[in-house]
Amino acid sequence: MARRRSKKKGQEAPQATIEGTPQPAPEAEEIQRPQAEPAQQASESGKLGSAVSKVVSETKLEIEDEKLQSKLIEWEAEGYQVDKLQELLTAKDPQAGKAFDKFEAAAAELAKLKSELLDLNISGLDSEADDINRDVNLKNPYLVEDIKAKLALLKKKVKARDVLYDLDGLVLPSTKARVEAAKKRLTENPDLVDEMAVEIADIRREYKEAYFVEGVQADSKPREPIVTKKVESARAPDKPANPMLVSDIFLLYRDGKFISHHTTRATSRDEQSEIFADLRTSRNYIRSPKYVAGRLNIVTLNGKKILVQSGKNVVVVLVMKGDVNPWTERIVGKVVNLLEKEDGPVLANWSGDVAALRSSGKYMTALLYACMKLAKGGQP
Repeated sequence: MARRRSKKKGQEAPQATIEGTPQPAPEAEEIQRPQAEPAQQASESGKLGSAVSKVVSETKLEIEDEKLQSKLIEWEAEGYQVDKLQELLTAKDPQAGKAFDKFEAAAAELAKLKSELLDLNISGLDSEADDINRDVNLKNPYLVEDIKAKLALLKKKVKARDVLYDLDGLVLPSTKARVEAAKKRLTENPDLVDEMAVEIADIRREYKEAYFVEGVQADSKPREPIVTKKVESARAPDKPANPMLVSDIFLLYRDGKFISHHTTRATSRDEQSEIFADLRTSRNYIRSPKYVAGRLNIVTLNGKKILVQSGKNVVVVLVMKGDVNPWTERIVGKVVNLLEKEDGPVLANWSGDVAALRSSGKYMTALLYACMKLAKGGQP
């Protein structure tokens, strides 16, 4: 029988054995490492975080700089003036990003302004348009506000020009004074074009009423029956014995519809009736089989001559006395060609809106002055 060992004081009993195998003695207690002070830990953590933030921040700035540099190269290749942006980028100015955004918006606005300029009909306003186009082609977005102001003024001038052309076609003896006064104000100050809209509309209304009333009066007034109409050759004498004095010019649509009347004289009520009678005679003639389209037709009637010449869509009628100047057919033909070239799309299917014919007043006025020159025996 095994003898049990006595346990000495301060000595632990050995652990139980498994199947008689002795277990290893317990290891010495783990040596405790010294712990850093809390303040020191916070300091080291703060330094590390600061370093990481700095790296991230600098990386972001580098990426942003690369993007801005890429935009700069692109704009420079397109011809834009980027010197100021390059200076900001080189100096690593913190406001560079905002400056680039502003420049990009201005460049887009510049492209829009150029498109608007190209869409404008600048006939007669070429110098103003060239001035704006010159600024646009500088591709300097810093000039956008200046260009916008110039373009706004040009748009008003274009609108004023169109209104002036319209007014040229609203001349009747009863409306002539108002028309001339309106034209004078608008020519001197195109900025008034919007303010004068109500006045122009009133002149149009007055013109339509006057045309209707005066036309009815002319049609209802008894006239001597026309017995004969002699259609002369379109070729006028080489040396007219008597000067060609044109009193009235009518512009008609191809179906005889009235477009405008032009004259340099003040007329009495009786003369107005005669004017409308001449207009009626012209309409009847262009519908007759005697009329030759595209050539200068000359109708002798009651001591005066009515000259009728057409283009594709319009007919020009001149009422005159004296001898036909040999340049007449060529001049009228040229005027008709220019008018139809500019207003061609509208004339192809004209609805009757005189305001839509932008060039009719201009060219009829030019023809009237050309006829005044012919009256002196000259040539254009």
